[in-house]
Amino acid sequence: MSSKKRSANFSAKEESLLVSLAKGYKGVLECKISDMKTHNEKSECWLKIEKQFNSVSGEVHRPADVLRKKYENIKKRLKKKFSDEKCHARMTGGGPPHDFKFTDVDNEVKEILGKRVDGIPSEFDDDADTDRSINNTAHTEEILISNDVMDFDESEKNEDIITDNIVFVEHDYFIENCSDVYAPPAEVPSTSTTGTKKEPPHSVTDRVSQWAEAKTTLEESKNMFFKEECRLKLQHMQERHNQEIKKNELEIQWKKEEHLLRMEISQLEKAQMKCKK
Repeated sequence: MSSKKRSANFSAKEESLLVSLAKGYKGVLECKISDMKTHNEKSECWLKIEKQFNSVSGEVHRPADVLRKKYENIKKRLKKKFSDEKCHARMTGGGPPHDFKFTDVDNEVKEILGKRVDGIPSEFDDDADTDRSINNTAHTEEILISNDVMDFDESEKNEDIITDNIVFVEHDYFIENCSDVYAPPAEVPSTSTTGTKKEPPHSVTDRVSQWAEAKTTLEESKNMFFKEECRLKLQHMQERHNQEIKKNELEIQWKKEEHLLRMEISQLEKAQMKCKK
């Protein structure tokens, strides 16, 4: 059996004190970076929490590693409780209702963890929460824009200046379609203060022609580059082929010379053996 002694259970007062002290260092304790610097900072924070906790608690002395383990267990317990609550809220069928009671410590830990408890609501596909995205009643402001054209005399260069009068009207009604809130005007007036000039019809044709010419030039450049690439590849393949041929010729010549040398050596050995006999 292990010789390690089991520490006494934490009281509600100790849990509340631990969470309140950890809340002051949540920027470091809840940091997800796992480098050596952050690890050392967390260890220093727990040593500070140990001193503060034991100086205020007045009960059982708790070392830093015990406080750290207890804090992690409190967070796990809270996440499990909120997960069960969400699961039972979406269940169907009979049976007695589940009453989940959250203490001040739970709420304080939830404030520390933030979105890691509730999670981020999905905005896509079938997991989207329709209660968050649809609001049956809406308080909207309808903007009515009336365009008044003010003509000035000849001393002001006879320029037409368009002014927009904006009127805000408040309504409370049920939104059935986006078009009920805002309907775009049939014709959007020009807001230029120097007068409007319509482009001649031939300018659009000129732009299309310029675009077609640019596209043709681009295609010609692509074809030219493609041909050049093919030519270089063929040249490279031809050079490589010639090098392989030269290499094979040299190997054949070397093998022939090697064979002749071996034949001469063999003849010399035979002549030497005859002389010995």
